[in-house]
Amino acid sequence: MTPRDDFSQDARPSRVRVATIVILANVIGLIVFLQARAPRMIAAVVDPLHPDWTGMERAFGGYAVFAGCLLGAALLALMFVVRELRRRLHPAPARRGMVLPAMTLAGTLTAVVVLVFIEVLLFQDYGIHLYEFDVFGILADGALRRDLGIQPAEVARVTVAGVTLLAAEVLLFVAAAPLARWRNGAVARASAAAMLIAAPGGLALFHAGEREIHSDRSEFEGALPLGRQLLLRAPSRPFIAVQPRLGKGGYPGVDDMMLPALTDRKNIVFFVADGLRADMFGAELTPNLWRFANREDVIRSRRHFSTGHVSEAGIFGLLYS
Repeated sequence: MTPRDDFSQDARPSRVRVATIVILANVIGLIVFLQARAPRMIAAVVDPLHPDWTGMERAFGGYAVFAGCLLGAALLALMFVVRELRRRLHPAPARRGMVLPAMTLAGTLTAVVVLVFIEVLLFQDYGIHLYEFDVFGILADGALRRDLGIQPAEVARVTVAGVTLLAAEVLLFVAAAPLARWRNGAVARASAAAMLIAAPGGLALFHAGEREIHSDRSEFEGALPLGRQLLLRAPSRPFIAVQPRLGKGGYPGVDDMMLPALTDRKNIVFFVADGLRADMFGAELTPNLWRFANREDVIRSRRHFSTGHVSEAGIFGLLYS
């Protein structure tokens, strides 16, 4: 008797087993990426000095594990469904190669990773998720591309990154093939089990961290990519449905008859302090502004509204209302 070779070259690796290992590797990469970007994404909607910041970070980490493993398990289940359908339609199919399925899955995973990368960068800069945009409308409108900073150089950079990532996915398939043969697919079975077990585990971690969030929970939920969809939650705050009146160039327009007639026109100094937070405004840090604000002839509003949490959107809203 000869000792059994766990990496036998005679047996052809199953395509599903190889794909399972590759999917798990991508899921781990996405979880690590989301974990690294968690503080910036949360800071897009919540102040980093928030008293519940630690709980938000923990909840975000648990959600990253839950969402990544859930999507990976869903993709794996879809592959099994497709395989069973093919077997039923073709009971005795000819043995096909692995090149075409590997390239198809590699392209799909590359597209998903690139979209997640753009989603995270977009949200941490603008506080808006990618799926809330009309992406095709933006790409077709030169003015919107310019306003969002989508320049030809950026498109070329993303394209190069996508091609590089696609090559890395193909190399990952090549590296996963020997692992898929080890002990008749033990690594693939362990990969599938890891995703199935980690998904509810991540959800439990999310709920544990969420219990530490006592305020601004709705804002935190808004920072989770596909959070309300995957958690099956509706917005916790009511929103008023409005129909904007758009004028020339797509900008909001106002009827001329609605404009007020100004008879006494005064000179007004409009001062905008970029980066001046409300919790830093006080007698100790800003004594001159504090004394000015407490004068009897100065009007102080009780509530303030902003059109955006970043300077670009905020200044545009202040000037154009």
